[in-house]
Amino acid sequence: MTQFFTIMWLTFTVDGHGQMQTGIPYPSQQACGDALPAVYETIRLHYRDSAAQCKPTKVLSASIRPKQRPEGIGQ
Repeated sequence: MTQFFTIMWLTFTVDGHGQMQTGIPYPSQQACGDALPAVYETIRLHYRDSAAQCKPTKVLSASIRPKQRPEGIGQ
């Protein structure tokens, strides 16, 4: 299965500094989704005005590797 990097975007407001945003790359949408609750809860504890979401990119993080044909096939 082809996998694409997914970015977890965190947006939060810091008193005296305004709105901040940062991104954390993950190798798949599944990995980002699995990490989202723990990461977001950590941010939310410190910054009540916050949001988080996972957005897939079009950049491959992994792909299916072709396999060599067994000897004697296709000759």
